[in-house]
Amino acid sequence: MNTRKIGNPKNGEFVEAEAVEVAREDNEAEPRGIEVHTVPLENKMLVRRERIFLPVTKSECGNYFMVESEDLDMFLSEESLEELKDAFDFILQMMWEEYVMGDPQKMTQGALELRKRLIETYRCV
Repeated sequence: MNTRKIGNPKNGEFVEAEAVEVAREDNEAEPRGIEVHTVPLENKMLVRRERIFLPVTKSECGNYFMVESEDLDMFLSEESLEELKDAFDFILQMMWEEYVMGDPQKMTQGALELRKRLIETYRCV
């Protein structure tokens, strides 16, 4: 039996108690993914033409949630699922403003390809 002394904060006395290992149940289910369909854009909305589900993984150290969107060449990592979804929305908003709303005459070939993918994938309503 493994014991240790535990202090009582009310009277300052110590008692001998058995040290028990507590099996912790993980109430947080493993992340499944982020559903992408609508993303707010100022007073409008970006709507994905086809709703998708991006799988979320955890980093090797277990501290970060990660998601990758191959069609948008995007890889994100955040400490929580909420932060990950917010980061995805923010980056998509920024990409829309930069590439779709920007001047195509000033864009590189790669930027024009990304612009085309964004326009094919999302619509602004």
